[in-house]
Parts: sequence; C-alpha cells; structure tokens
Amino acid sequence: MAKFQQTTTITYHQLNIKGYLSQQALLALLQDTAIAHSDSLGYTLSYLEEEKRGWALTNWHILVKRWPVCGETVTISTWATQCRRLQAERSFEVVNETGEVLVQAASRWIFMDLERRRPCPIPKEMEAAYASGEPPVLENEKFRMPKETQTIPPSQNVAFRVRRSETDTNGHVNNTQYVAWAADLVSDDVFLGWVPKEISVVYRKEAYRHQLVCAKVYEQQAAEESRVLTRLLDETEETVLAEVLSVWKKENGQ
Repeated sequence: MAKFQQTTTITYHQLNIKGYLSQQALLALLQDTAIAHSDSLGYTLSYLEEEKRGWALTNWHILVKRWPVCGETVTISTWATQCRRLQAERSFEVVNETGEVLVQAASRWIFMDLERRRPCPIPKEMEAAYASGEPPVLENEKFRMPKETQTIPPSQNVAFRVRRSETDTNGHVNNTQYVAWAADLVSDDVFLGWVPKEISVVYRKEAYRHQLVCAKVYEQQAAEESRVLTRLLDETEETVLAEVLSVWKKENGQ
C-alpha cells in the first residue's frame, strides 16, 4: 500500500474562536489517520498493547496553506517514507474536494518497548508492511527546531498542572495537548491578527497527570511574520518536555 487515505468533514466542535480548524484538532486528525493506517496493516492498538510495543511521536513539521473550515470535506493521505532500526518518518497531506492542498506535514516516530520505556528495533516484517516507495511530502526534512527566538526575554512565564482530561490511554499527556497549550499562550495580538502557517514541534519527555508544567513563551514580531516559541518544562525548569514553534502571517482570508 503506497498511501493510506481517509475522508472526513470538519465539524463545529473542531473549530477555534476564529472559525477555522484548531491546531489541536488538526493534529488529532493526522494522528487518527496514522492509527487507521496502522490498523489497516494489522498493527492495531490492541495488537501493540499485547506485544508491549508502541510508537512515540518525536517531531512535527506542518505547513498550512489554508486552514479547513466548518462543513469542508477533506481527504487526509499518509504514508511512511522511512522506516529503519528504531525510528520511522511519516508524511501527511490534506486536500479538499476540489483537490486544493490545504496542509502538508512531516513527522518522526520512535518504536518503543513499553515495559522498559526504551526504544527498540522495528521488526523487519513491520518495516516491509509500512514501506511505501513514495517520496516524503517535505524534501530533506531535518526536524531542526530554530532557537533564535530565545534571544529575547520570555513574554510569558506561566505554570499549570496536568489535568486528567489532558492524558490519553498511555497515561501521559497526548501529543496534541502540547500544541493546544502553546496555542492558548499565544498573545491576543498575534492570535487575533495573524494566522499560523507553520508549526514545528519536538517532544522530549513525557508529562503525567498532576505534574506541574512551566511554560516560557518567546514572541518576535516583524512586518511579514510573527514567530512564537513555547518551551514547556518540568517544575525544575531544567528538563524540557516539549517545544512548539509557530510562524504566523498577516491575516488575509487566511
């Protein structure tokens, strides 16, 4: 199977306050499509649970040409572009009914031994099953997280505790939640006047219910774009849980 596809219609509860698909909802759609792809190959969540194995997401790089809106039907395609030893890379593309490309995304995943909480080799038969022979949606993706935004003092320093609703079946914070936290911490000035066109995420360490999360937000505005880096740390402020960088453009019909 070269590419796996899934079609869905954007609903009201998936929108943000500005009326288009929220960042968290987009990641949830991509995540669900990846899970459905694995299901179609026989690597279901129940199978992986029995084998004490699972995939841990480490990186996103998402380019948004236009955000989907309520009632719009989209088709999400996903395919593995690299699957070797301990990690795999997966591409995504979201198009509407006219064939307009709305979103392109690259991601990197680590295969995990869930009992030992350590990376483990991907079985050869799994590598063969996921092999697509298709090129990545973003060529030469290195998943590097730019750091230049940190040259200024943080515009916000906030702390909060992880709630039950923010965790998933693995018992830790779901990957979509870090992006939701970062989106909530973007200043009103940027959020209301600009549109996010690029999102990069790196996940470094798991967070759990009741854990204190400290967020540092760095914003840089220029004439053409605003860059917002959110660093999510543990209570010591020494261990980074995740980093989310969003690049915002001036609003012009998205």
